[in-house]
Amino acid sequence: MDVGLKEGNGEEMMKIRKMIIVSVLVFVSCWMSMFVYAKGREDKINEKERTMFYNMQEKTLCTDVKKLLNDEGFTDSGVTVTRVVDVDSNREVTVTVHHIKFNRMEESEREEYVWGLLQNDIFDIGSPVKIAFLP
Repeated sequence: MDVGLKEGNGEEMMKIRKMIIVSVLVFVSCWMSMFVYAKGREDKINEKERTMFYNMQEKTLCTDVKKLLNDEGFTDSGVTVTRVVDVDSNREVTVTVHHIKFNRMEESEREEYVWGLLQNDIFDIGSPVKIAFLP
């Protein structure tokens, strides 16, 4: 069977070898690109799920703090939960509380109340939590 190549034609064989090598490299590059794209997409999905989890956790924390304060006589307290996430994805949560009774307390009395409040299990969310008071 004659494929059009003569036995002594090394130049044609080199062209064919180069085409095969280039084709293999293109195939491997495409395959690696798809793998990297799929991995990046998976990371984005995981980040979205993590964000949804933290949003729900913080919403629950806000509701639980309001209920706790209400049960302790601080009815209709203003409660805000905010978070700061650093570049390493470490989170710090701040619960800001506003109620006229806190404004009337001495600083030491407020600090003692915060210490007791932080002993409650609702603040065990896997991230540092601090409590601040609005004037």
